[in-house]
Amino acid sequence: GMAPGVGEWLVGRDGEVALLRELLTKAAAGTGGAILVEGEQGIGKTALLRAGLAGAADLGCRVAWGTADELGQQFPLGLMAECLGGTAWPRGASQASGADMGSLMPAGDPVLAGMERMLALVDRWCADSPVVLVAEDLHWADEASVLVWHRLSRVVGQVPLLIAGSMRPAPGREDLASVRRGVAARGGTVLSLEPLPAAEVSDLVGRVVRGRPGRRLAVLAAQAGGNPLYARELADALVRDGRVRVSGGVAELVDETQEPDAAPGATVPTSLAKVIEGRLELLSETAAQMLRWAAVLGQEFSVTDLETVTGRQAGQLVEAVAEAVAAGVMADAGPRLAFRHGLIRQVVYEEIPQALRSALHMQAARLLADAGAGPGQVAAHLVAAGTTESWVRDWLVKAAPALIYQAPQVAAELLRAALADLADDAPGREALEAGLVRVAFMQWEHEEVERIGIRLLAGHLDPDRRAEIAWFVVYALLRQGKPTEAAAMVEQELARAGMDAAHWARLRALQAMMLPELGRGEEMPRIAAEALASAESAGDRLGTGYALHAMFTVSTFQSDWPAGLTYIERALAVIGDDPQAVDLQLILLMNRVTMLSDLGRREEGLRACEQALAIAEQAGAYRLSFIRTELAAVYYTAGRWDDTLAELETAIATPGPGGDRVPTHGLAALIAAHRDDWPTADEHLAATADIPARKVIWPHNSYDLLLARAMAAERAGGAVEALAVLAPILDPSLAEVMPDQYPVLPALTRLAVKAGDTAVAAAALAAAQQESREAPGQIVKSAATEYCQGVVEADPAALLAAADSYRSAEHPLERAQALEDAAVLLAARGDLQAASVAFTEAASVYEALGARWDLGQASAQLRRYGIRHRQQARRARPATGWGALTPTETRIAYLIGEGGSNPDVAARLFLSRNTVQTHVSHILAKLSARSRAEIVREALSHPAAPQQATA
Repeated sequence: GMAPGVGEWLVGRDGEVALLRELLTKAAAGTGGAILVEGEQGIGKTALLRAGLAGAADLGCRVAWGTADELGQQFPLGLMAECLGGTAWPRGASQASGADMGSLMPAGDPVLAGMERMLALVDRWCADSPVVLVAEDLHWADEASVLVWHRLSRVVGQVPLLIAGSMRPAPGREDLASVRRGVAARGGTVLSLEPLPAAEVSDLVGRVVRGRPGRRLAVLAAQAGGNPLYARELADALVRDGRVRVSGGVAELVDETQEPDAAPGATVPTSLAKVIEGRLELLSETAAQMLRWAAVLGQEFSVTDLETVTGRQAGQLVEAVAEAVAAGVMADAGPRLAFRHGLIRQVVYEEIPQALRSALHMQAARLLADAGAGPGQVAAHLVAAGTTESWVRDWLVKAAPALIYQAPQVAAELLRAALADLADDAPGREALEAGLVRVAFMQWEHEEVERIGIRLLAGHLDPDRRAEIAWFVVYALLRQGKPTEAAAMVEQELARAGMDAAHWARLRALQAMMLPELGRGEEMPRIAAEALASAESAGDRLGTGYALHAMFTVSTFQSDWPAGLTYIERALAVIGDDPQAVDLQLILLMNRVTMLSDLGRREEGLRACEQALAIAEQAGAYRLSFIRTELAAVYYTAGRWDDTLAELETAIATPGPGGDRVPTHGLAALIAAHRDDWPTADEHLAATADIPARKVIWPHNSYDLLLARAMAAERAGGAVEALAVLAPILDPSLAEVMPDQYPVLPALTRLAVKAGDTAVAAAALAAAQQESREAPGQIVKSAATEYCQGVVEADPAALLAAADSYRSAEHPLERAQALEDAAVLLAARGDLQAASVAFTEAASVYEALGARWDLGQASAQLRRYGIRHRQQARRARPATGWGALTPTETRIAYLIGEGGSNPDVAARLFLSRNTVQTHVSHILAKLSARSRAEIVREALSHPAAPQQATA
């Protein structure tokens, strides 16, 4: 549909086209790649991508192509939804479940959940066939889409995905700068398109004018500065104005002056925009008017939308559109219409004065809203208009629930703007404020929830809506650490008549949960029981869940772990997979993890934690990065250090709102230290060097970081320096913010004895004994006490008892440390036989963990007594090849061998999709494989014991 003489010609980009073709051929054969094409407007980014990727479908690739639009920047995932064809992120209200729309209760973060759905969808597509995904004009893309593109570009090594993007230089957008750095760092291609040399510009102009450019025409063409779009538009304008004559195959400017060397064509437009204005000036007024509306709608638009805003039927528009197409201004884009180039739309749009532009967007919003357009489309024009009118309020009341789900940030902005100039008693105000409370709660804007919620509660709300708002406000007060205000509000609301039993039960359960912080813990059992009875009789799943959570809290205060676990199981069964209960479900699962590990049921705890992570990922839960870090810690304790590192890698790469560098870097540093990889340990320690010990202990509770710092200090200086790192935890002011000291006390005691500080050693032992007394039945705490006692009293029997306790609690590292210390004491007493047995057992655990530092230290101490460590050849895992895979990696490799995509493997193993993705990248590295197909071949050539693949 191009005008004659303005075809999509690509000149002078042969090397770039060849590069794209090569990437495409590799992708079709199963090896992915990433390429980012950048350059100024009109330099030929689109033409290059089209030429280089033409024929992708014939090679068996699935092609997904989308272009960002200036209007869509505020709308999360808009560009990616266009690329993926809307399947992953349907526009409009359809995506929020009915239950979710009627209620204010939030269900995770829809944008994070949408991102996860999209990434999983691409994973599934790649399992069926190679995929080529192109996102153009990233400089106009919404941030969530840029993040999806970035995350996909990180995994092209493990799936047959060729991901391409194009962008103009975009100063000030840090997300694009990091995408660019990331592509370059991981061996992808960043192509900067430079201006074309003179000979190629001349060739391009020759094609438009249908002859070889003569000298004066060539001088004129050089004014385009090597920009192909400018050169083409310029040549086309000259032909149109009858200023070029072709004779004997040479095209030359028609001589307007007799002096051949006078400045040729003084009337040549000075810029590309000016050339385009010349093209537009030829259009009739009807066509020009239609184009102005089209420019307001965006780079691409449907004929229906054009009819809606212009008020004309398609029949009346046909002529104007045909005229614009003939003039090379517009083109057909399948079922839609588009400007032939983004620059043309920009020129038309920028010629409209700012005030008029704002009015046109407002008018478009209203006409589209009346025609029933989706909330996102209407909202885009409202945001562009930057003002508000009275009709917007009524539209928002209806559209808010869907808009909050689709674009929370935009919804909040429009709700605030609509409320700003509304009288207090205006109709619709209450509904808008309720919507704003909900979206602010979803975005953890607790002060706003409190401020607007309290104002709403001062009015006359219907009792159930009132109870719902009160629930948000109370929860927001608790999250801000204001239990006294929360308690006062909950009491005031519970005293009101008229709310239904379900809402009453939810508020009563919240009340029970805050009592311990107010020093009224003794009232908790009665109030929690009342909440439970009321919720169960009302048949309210959410209220019952919160009430059971309160009952669980009661049982922990009574140190009744089995009862607590029963309440959690009941709550999880009641709430099921209700989307509104996601946050509660995750709180319950994470408490279950703690309970199970305290009861020594580590394997079940691990499963609960893996399940929580998979749910959090799919729901886009706020707690996602927190849960990922927790799971890493559970893996660490269980001795599954490779799995720990896989989680930490993902957590560090995709920090969420709750993302926290202390535990992630602390644990990564600790493993690196134990594995004698000090460059890595130092790197992680440096990332948290600015955080004082007090802040590490509270609010982070990250003892791993303290232990890693102590190991680094001991290596650099000695026991005295290391002791200085850990001893402060005994200071009463620190002890009171440290809920559990037992993970650090054994190391502290060992260092104190080594440094000859008997006072600190005795204090550490006393602290351990106190903790055991307060928590009878918690095996890890009694193990820590036995350990400290053995070290202080130089009693190998106590250390061997500690090792046994640690074995039953499934804490391999601590078990090996206790055995090592026992071996040294036994050897010093001359009992070399017993010492050797204990040391051999410790050494085999260290080897299995890869704890080379500990093994080296232990060997050095025992060598003095002539006890040598014979390395067991079968224990040491090779660094590369099939034998190098960890147990988890082996299971995943077999499932890939069966043709599973990452989401399939994740579902089979109850892991998160991102965890599987991290493991796959490690498998590829160990097998020196370039694609998934090679994993399949390896898996087939190493047949497993059948139970292993599905275990």
